[in-house]
Amino acid sequence: MDFILKSFSEIRWLTLAQIKKLSPETAEVIKRVCDRKNLNWPRLAILETPIPTIFTYGSLPDNGRIVLSQGLLDCLDDDEIAAVCAHELGHIIHKDFAFMTAASTWMQLAYLSYARARNFSRKAGNDIIFKGAIAIPGIVAYTVYLVVTYLASYLSRTREVYADRFAVQITGNPNGLSRALVKIASAMLENEQNAIAGIRLLNLCDPGSAVAVGTAYRQASQPQTIGRVLLWDMFNPWSWWMEMNSTHPLMGKRLRVLATYAEQLKLETEFDLAAVIQEGKKLNKNKLYKNLLADILLYNAQWVGSILGFILGFILAISLGNQGLLPSLAFIGFGIGMLIHGFFMYPDLDPIIARADSLTLLCDPYLGPLHSRPVQLQGEIIGCLDAGYQFARDLILRDCTGTLYVRHASRWGFWGNFLFGITKAQPLIGLEVQAVGWLRRELFPRVDLVKLNTKRTSLMSFPRFWSFLVGFSAIAFGLAAPKLLSFLFEIGWL
Repeated sequence: MDFILKSFSEIRWLTLAQIKKLSPETAEVIKRVCDRKNLNWPRLAILETPIPTIFTYGSLPDNGRIVLSQGLLDCLDDDEIAAVCAHELGHIIHKDFAFMTAASTWMQLAYLSYARARNFSRKAGNDIIFKGAIAIPGIVAYTVYLVVTYLASYLSRTREVYADRFAVQITGNPNGLSRALVKIASAMLENEQNAIAGIRLLNLCDPGSAVAVGTAYRQASQPQTIGRVLLWDMFNPWSWWMEMNSTHPLMGKRLRVLATYAEQLKLETEFDLAAVIQEGKKLNKNKLYKNLLADILLYNAQWVGSILGFILGFILAISLGNQGLLPSLAFIGFGIGMLIHGFFMYPDLDPIIARADSLTLLCDPYLGPLHSRPVQLQGEIIGCLDAGYQFARDLILRDCTGTLYVRHASRWGFWGNFLFGITKAQPLIGLEVQAVGWLRRELFPRVDLVKLNTKRTSLMSFPRFWSFLVGFSAIAFGLAAPKLLSFLFEIGWL
């Protein structure tokens, strides 16, 4: 990390005395914690970037590093800088690195066990029974790997909670940390063009979950407005599902805990989340939970179909002695699931879609990743994410109330997305556009684009096309798989 930061970033290493000139309270917090815990002072550095970030790295408490960005110093007050530095000191005191290493070890062991079972299965020849017997421990090992992966994400989220609590204990200022989180979320929206994914795990908050609260703060620094966008984080059941894939707690849940600390310290809370909780209790629970299990299955329909097809194919392969049925039914199940997934993800758009704004959309607590909402947004493209790579489909649109990500899907798949990223994405920055598509609420709230209109031209996007093309192609391949396998056996290729 030292080498990377020195080689690829503008970074200045500072003494504690130099930090004291920038933030006196921060220097006092660092000195007090290190004296109390009998630790060496961490090395301190300023990262020359407008992105508001702060992170800690190292292997042992006595060689920890804390890096603050210039953007963070510019957007936070002295007590807020001290609060986020105390948070990072919490990571050092709690020895998070050791816990993450332990989690990674279990992940590696489970995956190596799965890989070994898979290799044995490949060497088993045409013996279906033996292959099945070997596959069982392999499947168990891979399941352990997935579970540990999610536990590692949980551990990462948990360590953020403990670091927040440590910061409150050291500073006695939960409101300072709450304000810092909201200000950082807002400032992130001012620097969307910059890539911050590389330090996502180390960052103070997840850029995706910061979109909603950052939008609300930029529009109106009022607790009621900010509280409305936090309803989804705290009460929508999909937020729990999405948080499982996040390295940080959702912003609403994090601010709620900090508000509780403020109440325990008999301080006036910065953001009145009690009112938000009362409003959340009045939400239509039937609308939120009635079809949740079915929606989760539909959201993952392609994988559910593939697993069911594999199980059915395995049973029929053993009973009928036809090995071609196993891959055939697995592909057919995947294809059918993909068609079902695409049908629910991308319903027909109405001929006339009412114009909406991003803040109003983000305040809707009932939105989810499956059942999307047709939208028409008017605003300016202010950036794009990692243009030139496979994921170069996300444009960043800002309207009069906030910011949303807009995802473009080329008809030509990966190659088309690559060409879009290097030829068409950059010229769109700074243009006023009208975006039509489906809004869905995930960790990153986004619009799946159908049409992007500028004053001079229209840009089409085809998210539904690939869903249906992949589905029909998988079914066709599954139907042809038995004959294809038979032919390969006849010519001696298998």
